[in-house]
Amino acid sequence: MSVIDIRQGEQEKVDENNYNIFLETPLGIRKGMLHISVDNAEVNGYLELLGRHQPLSGKIGSDGQCCLNGKLKTLMSEFSYKATGNISGGRVDLTISRGQHALIKKERCLLKITGYACSNTEKEG
Repeated sequence: MSVIDIRQGEQEKVDENNYNIFLETPLGIRKGMLHISVDNAEVNGYLELLGRHQPLSGKIGSDGQCCLNGKLKTLMSEFSYKATGNISGGRVDLTISRGQHALIKKERCLLKITGYACSNTEKEG
């Protein structure tokens, strides 16, 4: 799937399967990529982040609302996560929570991912 993205007054086709992302953590922002494929409402893919390819899967609605699950490995730890939010219109906005009590304990909802779909020229470069 692709959409037209408007950046600096120019129209350019973008690929909604590949996203430049920014992981916001307490220690700062980390750049990476999100690669997904969608078959009906099923999402499969991976995060290219922190020097690793980290698989994920989940569901997405026709409005872009999604729930993704995976494991995130950092230099110091590894944990299972649930990412909820929206992937649509060439944009990504996800909140990552970990642990089974993530919705109850606000401090456990510690990471945020934002980003935008790659343009065809970004993919080729």
